[in-house]
Amino acid sequence: MMFFLTVFPYCDTFCVGMNRKIVQLIVRKVIFPYKIQPQQQLLEHDPATRSAYALWARANLEEDPNFFRSVCFGDECTISSHGIMNRQNTRKRAPENPNWTIPIPLQHQCKINVWAGIVSDRLIGPYFIEGNLDRHKYITLLEEHLDGMLRNVSEVVRRNMWWMQDGAGAHTALIVRAELHRRFPERWIRLHGPVNWPPVV
Repeated sequence: MMFFLTVFPYCDTFCVGMNRKIVQLIVRKVIFPYKIQPQQQLLEHDPATRSAYALWARANLEEDPNFFRSVCFGDECTISSHGIMNRQNTRKRAPENPNWTIPIPLQHQCKINVWAGIVSDRLIGPYFIEGNLDRHKYITLLEEHLDGMLRNVSEVVRRNMWWMQDGAGAHTALIVRAELHRRFPERWIRLHGPVNWPPVV
């Protein structure tokens, strides 16, 4: 029965063909429900990129244990008409955590993006971007709104601040890279930047 439930995790007691109470007792005592976790797919070259980033991060932390307090970790969140998956209602039963994941679709037909960041102990933003994020909207954030959002961050942190972003299309445009280089010379972390931001899971 345990093999059956592991192979067919969505099956109910009727599928197993055993007494419902016995099945429930076994399920509660031996196998446990685990939530599904959406996860970015990793490509072949990603482990090397992640290792290089980890070595870079370790070297900076050895030099300055508070290094990452000067990194502005920022990202956008797309609020879309697709809705969200309710992981609370999705379970897989197994004797051990199966680290169950499902691929999630890319976000299309989005309605609004929200950018926010954290540097030191400060929240930066939020900054609302109507429609799909593109290089022009992202450069507007950097050129026209970032200074105002950083007004509560100390001058010392701003002067030494690193900028972290992922590899979204809007982040990789030449105009964006030029602005980041002007603002944060050699102090930005992103896909194909001075420090290559690795894919995360």
